Amino acid sequence: MEMKAKHCLLAIIALAAIALAIMLWPKTQAPSGGQDATQVSTTTSLPVIRTFIDNGGAVETKNGKPVIRMYSTTSCPHCKWVKGAYEEVANEYVNKSLIIAYHWELDIDLDVMRQEAVDVPKSEKDIFIKFNPRRTVPTFVFASKYYRIGNGYESKGDLEAEKAEFRAVIERLIEESRGNIPLNGS
Repeated sequence: MEMKAKHCLLAIIALAAIALAIMLWPKTQAPSGGQDATQVSTTTSLPVIRTFIDNGGAVETKNGKPVIRMYSTTSCPHCKWVKGAYEEVANEYVNKSLIIAYHWELDIDLDVMRQEAVDVPKSEKDIFIKFNPRRTVPTFVFASKYYRIGNGYESKGDLEAEKAEFRAVIERLIEESRGNIPLNGS
């Protein structure tokens, strides 16, 4: 009888230890928006990325800073709708020396971020085609890791949501480039 009591006590202690471990284990949640490529840890304060696709690759940096790009044309109404939001957010981070940003207007060979009329470098065109073989605009390629073709919130007319999404991706890229988040985002 004493032996059964000891085994029962040990079983209860083991179950209690397992329950405690489960309660204390960090939890993760999949981002909403139908994308399961990135997991967002609830232990970080980074916002959820909803409209960009994570290709699972490494973060592209230049001088230690993530490189983000918008590809557009001057005749594209969707590009005109979102370009101010992209440029505003990109400039916030560029001015703090946290990222490098380009906005390539492909039809006139202009880097809008620098107001320089230059031939779009072949390497930049190659990145555009790699992430968007159909060559439609607008296309966003953030550090060759996250990309999006088209606008995420234009149908709702919500430029503030666009800005929030750009910030979410940029913040994640900054953290990933610093090694603060594993490459798979979890």
